[in-house]
Amino acid sequence: MQVRHSFVLLVGAVVGGGIVQLGVVACGNVANMRDAGAIDTAQAAADTQAADGMPDTRRDIPSTGMHLGFSYHTNGFAKAGDWGGLIVDVADYNTFTPTGYDVTSGAFTAPLQGYYRFSAHGYSPTPTAASDTRVAVALVVNGHRVAMSGGQLSQFDTPLPSLVHTVSLVAGDVVTVESYTTTPVQFGGLPGNPVYAYYFQGEYVGM
Repeated sequence: MQVRHSFVLLVGAVVGGGIVQLGVVACGNVANMRDAGAIDTAQAAADTQAADGMPDTRRDIPSTGMHLGFSYHTNGFAKAGDWGGLIVDVADYNTFTPTGYDVTSGAFTAPLQGYYRFSAHGYSPTPTAASDTRVAVALVVNGHRVAMSGGQLSQFDTPLPSLVHTVSLVAGDVVTVESYTTTPVQFGGLPGNPVYAYYFQGEYVGM
């Protein structure tokens, strides 16, 4: 609108004289440049406000390029039959906040909004002679099972079902691992040998 207004003044100035004409054109162009700058500034401010109005936890992510993840294992968690939580309490590493994983309950609390990839896998030394020795492992978010894997136990020892699942979380969501077995089972065995441990691991994938 400022450019058109200046052009109208310019036409009137041509009749009156060239000097006035140049002055009006200059003023119109300066006003136009200022308006363009103001629009850019306002748009940048609006973008910032829009971002601030939404949960953008990417600003909380360390900028060092550090991998955000955790790995814990157990060398012998004894679980009764039926459904029950798994307490995986020996730290391999944790690059999230130190309080993000509770070793007393095996619960991980998401510190950031975004996608996470979790895995639960390992070994059981429990021999089972019964014909019905099912075992299942489930990923649980806020008390609800969101993924499951299952199999059978053997007469001697068993690689337990592996579970890998990616899920979208918000900050504060709690993730645990549960298992269903038809008989008491030990998760993890042979302390000191990581091959025979049972693992619960997770990593932040991104927004």
